[in-house]
Amino acid sequence: MNWWKLRAVGNLKLLKVSYVVLGVIPLLSHYDKVVVRLGFKPWFLGAVFFASLFLALANLIYDIACPTIVKRFASPNDLYSEMLAIKEKSQKLYLTDKFDASHEHCISAYTNAANANPGARYLCLALFLSAGFLFAIIFGYRSFLVLEFVARSFCC
Repeated sequence: MNWWKLRAVGNLKLLKVSYVVLGVIPLLSHYDKVVVRLGFKPWFLGAVFFASLFLALANLIYDIACPTIVKRFASPNDLYSEMLAIKEKSQKLYLTDKFDASHEHCISAYTNAANANPGARYLCLALFLSAGFLFAIIFGYRSFLVLEFVARSFCC
């Protein structure tokens, strides 16, 4: 697993919501009437809290440890395209500049960056997967409740 594969999840703006949930869940848990009215079980709030915590930590690790070149460019080809534009401008301004913008250079630089920081990469992956697992349980439980409600409304 490299940073390029984590990029699809790490660059989602939706992940910033997990920081808000980390503040809302502890506040919500103090209001039992609201929790009961919403139909939340104590384990449900805990699962949402820890899923959000894992997601926030994974996102933080991604933001800190993922190389900028991977966050900014979707592929080595995107990097190469940008490098060609830079090379063109450089040659107009500095006629003697020997700027290296070869495709091989871009592939090499991108691949090296995508494989950097293996410990942070695997920790980030583990946290994303843990959050996804908890959110899948939450979604499954809430879906079951909805289906149960719909089944009861048709039966009675």
